[in-house]
Amino acid sequence: MEQEVAEHRQTEAELRELSTRLDIALEAVGIGIWDWDIIRNKLIWDERFYELYGTTPEAFEGNYEAWASRVHPEDRPSAEAAIQLAL
Repeated sequence: MEQEVAEHRQTEAELRELSTRLDIALEAVGIGIWDWDIIRNKLIWDERFYELYGTTPEAFEGNYEAWASRVHPEDRPSAEAAIQLAL
């Protein structure tokens, strides 16, 4: 049992370290993280994504349509194609 607890603590420490490193890397390259719950049509953005799109959590509707409306019209076809490829 003690061995399992020690392993669990070690795993948690490693995850914290990886999370910290990811945060540093994301800040260095100036990109954000997002997630999309397709079933509920809910977009989850980190703070950097709000900055990149020039909006706030309060002003963003948080769905696919709200995102698509913010993509430049000339970029929309390639963005849509990339999404379809990912799906």
